[in-house]
Amino acid sequence: MAWIVADSFDYYSTQSGQGDLSHSVWDSNDGAIGISGVGRFAGSLYAYSTFLGGGLHKTIPTNESTIFVVFAMYRSGAIPAGSTVWTAFTLRDGSTAQCSICITQGGKIELRVGDKAGAVVASYTGAFVQDTWTHFQCKVVIHPTAGSFEVRKDGVAVNSFTATGINTRATGNSFANGFSFVSGQQDQNTYIDDLLVFSGAGAAPNTWVGDCRAICLAPSGDTATKMFVPQPAGAAGALGQSSIIGQQWAVPANTVCFAGPYTISPDKSGSITTLTASNAAAYTGKQKAAIYLSESGAPTTLLGVSNEVVNPSSGNWTWTFATPVWLGAGCQYFLAILTDTTSPNIWGGNSAGLQQTGVTYASGFPNPAGTIVSGGRVPAIGGSTNPGNVTNICEPRATGDTDYVFAYNVNDTDLYDMVNLPSVGIQSIIGVVSRILWKKSDAGLRNGQMLVKSGGTTVTSPDTVMSSTYAYVAHVDPVDPATGAAWTVAGVNALQIGQKVTA
Repeated sequence: MAWIVADSFDYYSTQSGQGDLSHSVWDSNDGAIGISGVGRFAGSLYAYSTFLGGGLHKTIPTNESTIFVVFAMYRSGAIPAGSTVWTAFTLRDGSTAQCSICITQGGKIELRVGDKAGAVVASYTGAFVQDTWTHFQCKVVIHPTAGSFEVRKDGVAVNSFTATGINTRATGNSFANGFSFVSGQQDQNTYIDDLLVFSGAGAAPNTWVGDCRAICLAPSGDTATKMFVPQPAGAAGALGQSSIIGQQWAVPANTVCFAGPYTISPDKSGSITTLTASNAAAYTGKQKAAIYLSESGAPTTLLGVSNEVVNPSSGNWTWTFATPVWLGAGCQYFLAILTDTTSPNIWGGNSAGLQQTGVTYASGFPNPAGTIVSGGRVPAIGGSTNPGNVTNICEPRATGDTDYVFAYNVNDTDLYDMVNLPSVGIQSIIGVVSRILWKKSDAGLRNGQMLVKSGGTTVTSPDTVMSSTYAYVAHVDPVDPATGAAWTVAGVNALQIGQKVTA
């Protein structure tokens, strides 16, 4: 056994976090833990309720003597002196707490025998400071005399804290078969994110993994395997201002002209394959379009470049993206034009636009976008995300019966392409956890499987009897099933995930 549980907490609703957590990858939720919008990258955990000691619980299917608990934490505001436990990670033998990793007042991480109220056997003082995300790897060996507690901070390759020769168990067994994240008190100032728990035995991960994070990837497009039916019928999400036409203006040559930022509606993630614009008159020249991510109201990362349009005609014309660009619900983007010859008569808005000079048509769109200045007008460019099954299931947070896909014939199957990983910053991939949210809406028995397809290999979750209420099903692949080796970025980017009706 190696992998126990992992969670990014990024796809739960902050308004109904307790409910979302109850049907997530956790076995149970006592109602004391909630989801905050204050995350290392998106959402995070915090002690929501005064129901002290309640929390999230996960059964470990084997008895494990060595457990790694990896997480990031943030303490908002001043850290008071004292020893009150804010939150704790508890390793259990059945229903009895063996030991607990406690985050406490005074900036300490303590190991206590038993639950969070137990005796302190190791204390890492000065472990964290206020208003800073800090990453910790904790290793616990359970034993009455040769137990140990080791901590590595912010990805260092050596221990930041070590305590050996200590008693780390409360029962007569030197193992744990359960894990819990519990609240110490109602506390909306201590946040936990990017949690990974695994044992020291079995397949990797089984030792120190360094500073890591969980990245949520949403479905980005339908595939040829599409048998489910969207309900309601898929609808496109608009992007841009193709209907706002103020006046004709000249798009200067060798200048990137931006339009935006534009916001994708909260429930219409999807891929975009075309953008459109309009000329009042034909002209001789070449043009390309591009889509940029918007951050703090400015274009940043280049997401996609269109084909080349030669000698645009009067009226509407279209740029096509050979590789569709996935756009996330609620996210902001800029559209851009680059031409090799001044276009005298493109329609545009009345307000001043943004431009980037010092580029050439031959060099193409810069990535990332450089210094942006005001200039010209806002070009009237528009497009929309493609409707399809993926439009109904790609929200960052599930919408239940608002939109979904359904099927009832045995062997009906859907597979979806997924959003790519970030193009920079990925050093290694610890594992892939695939999740799907489903329920049955008819009478009688209904079974299903989640599918994970890598290359020519498809693996499935166990055949599952579906209930009449929504529940998550998760499948863990620590290695690429197509190769049996560690995941690569290319391997993850080529993944397809979906579902199948089996009974």
